[in-house]
This record gives sequence, C-alpha cells and structure tokens, in this order.
Amino acid sequence: MNSFFHRIYFFLKIGWLWGARKKVPDCDITDDYNQLAATYDEFFSGYMAPHALHLAQKIPLPPGPLKALDLACGTGTLTRAVGGRLGPGSSLTAVDLSEKMLEQAKKKSPWPGTFVAEDMMTFIRQAREASYNIVTAGWAIGYTHPQTLMKEIRRVLAPGGAVGIIENQQSTLWEIRNTGMKVMMRYPQHIRQIMSLMFRLPENKECLRRWFHNAGLKTMEIWDGRIEFRFKSGVDVLNWVLHTGASAGFDRMMDPGVKYLCDRAFIEIIEKDYMRDGQITTAHRFVAGVAQK
Repeated sequence: MNSFFHRIYFFLKIGWLWGARKKVPDCDITDDYNQLAATYDEFFSGYMAPHALHLAQKIPLPPGPLKALDLACGTGTLTRAVGGRLGPGSSLTAVDLSEKMLEQAKKKSPWPGTFVAEDMMTFIRQAREASYNIVTAGWAIGYTHPQTLMKEIRRVLAPGGAVGIIENQQSTLWEIRNTGMKVMMRYPQHIRQIMSLMFRLPENKECLRRWFHNAGLKTMEIWDGRIEFRFKSGVDVLNWVLHTGASAGFDRMMDPGVKYLCDRAFIEIIEKDYMRDGQITTAHRFVAGVAQK
C-alpha cells in the first residue's frame, strides 16, 4: 500500500472509529497514570512546578478559614502550592481518578487534607452549591468537557470565590503529536481506538477567557507560556513520552501487537523531521488564568 492510499485509509479509519464511538476508555487512561505515578514528577511535574506555584500565587484569598478544591490533582504539585497558602481552620480536598497519583499527592500535602479517588466531573456535580472558596485544575480539563466543567465550578464557588486553571494548548508538543500522526498513517490498519483530548484543549488564552465568560465567571488574569525540552535522539524522546502524561491513553490507540513497529517508526520519523544541530526540541505550550465568581 503506497503512502497516498495509506493516508486515505487513515482518514477513513479515523472517521469510522469516531462515528462508532470507539474511544480509549477512561479506565485505560487511569491505568496509564497509575503506572506513571512513581516517575511522573521526575519527567513532568518537576518542570511544571514553577508554573503551578505561579498560578497558585495569583489566586486571591480572602481572610479567614477557606475551603479549597483541586480537581484532577495528579501527584499534588498544584495541591501543595494552594495548600501552602491556606490559613488556620481551612480545608483542602484533592480529587483524582488515579489512586497511585493520589498516593503521591498525599506525600506532598503540607497538612492533612481529604483525598478522593473519583472522576472530577462526577465529584463536582455531587458537590453542594457555593461550597468552595477556591477551585483549581492543572493539566486536566481536556479529559472532560471544559465548558461544562467551568459551569459546574461556578456553581460550587461561593460568592467572591476564585478558580485557577492551567492547561496545555492544542499546539502543545506539536513535534511529538505530528510524529505520532505519521506513525498511525504508516500503519492505519492497526488503529483500533481514538482519543478526543486534543479537540478539548484551549486553542489559546483567548479561548480560556471565553470559557470563563460563558460560565459566568469574571476573568482576572490570563497568560500563556512554553517549557522547552531538548533531546539527543529519537530514543530519548520516546522514553520521555512514555514516562509522562503525554503518552497516557495514546498508546492504547494502536494494536499492542505492533508496538515495536510503531516505536521504531516514531524514532525514525522524529529524527528525520525534527533533528536540528544534533538535538530534537519540543515544547509544552500552555495557557493559564484566574477568574472570580
């Protein structure tokens, strides 16, 4: 099958899978995060921690005991940053579907909090109206329906309460995602499921501002940024991808029987397309913002 027919077959296959709703199940994504938990900070959160801290510092805190909620808390980097600002008598609840991620988050908590193993949308829909002063979510809203989540966040915020969001843009890790797309085009017959994560990420900071506005929240500040990663080879890129949330769920799109072929193709293609002056560069491109009820 030549490259032209591979491309045609690829788009037809993706269209059929989308129409048939053959998506990577949430439980598979959770399993991936459970496996990543032990090294997640080393390969991802450690680099993002300054940006989580920056977001936490931007959130206005009224005086007195407060109730804070961190959705999809992961290993607790943002949880810790917010919790460190809370005063006596305050409470903090951290929610994540991955129990292994929660175990890591508990180790970072500056003081005992409440850690709940549950889907963030399920949890927030069960929460009482106006029950939190602060709600945060880091690198997670793409796993749900962002605009629906924003409306639920507004509902559970007390008057004057604030929300802080940091999330990847659709263009994040473009070099890696484009390479992954080319791998799938090479082996379209082995695609078995799809993921819709990228379609749910904000395009830019104005998109996040619009989501805040549509939910009835007043934007206080919006910004964007990027964190570059440099690698000496395609093998190094692949190893990094497989140890971060960048790979969660995406490996499940292909038939596991061709993983070796896919990994070799990934290494070959990313070195051919993106090796410059002895290194491959990619970047997490993100947006962040704070809004108030």
